[in-house]
Amino acid sequence: MGSGYDYYISCCSYSSGHISSAGVHQNLHGTLGSKNICSRTWIVDQIKALYSFCTIFRTGSDWRIGAKVNIITVDGNLYLRTDANRTKCDNLGELPDC
Repeated sequence: MGSGYDYYISCCSYSSGHISSAGVHQNLHGTLGSKNICSRTWIVDQIKALYSFCTIFRTGSDWRIGAKVNIITVDGNLYLRTDANRTKCDNLGELPDC
């Protein structure tokens, strides 16, 4: 994967409008690392530390790059989103459940 992102998210689990955990793959010099289930807090901390995240989707035996994952602040609360919508919930698009 040569897109230049540090990490890729391939699945996520939601609870009460927030992501509780997600399947994260590290970019290993252009190769997709194995999936690790990571907490939402860990992902937020990594983005705050300026690591970049992007969603990915499996199509057959290949991976397709999705959208950049951002932190959006609404009324003082942080949300993980792939869009600039100011809705008070996390939204990483159509990722499958982990």
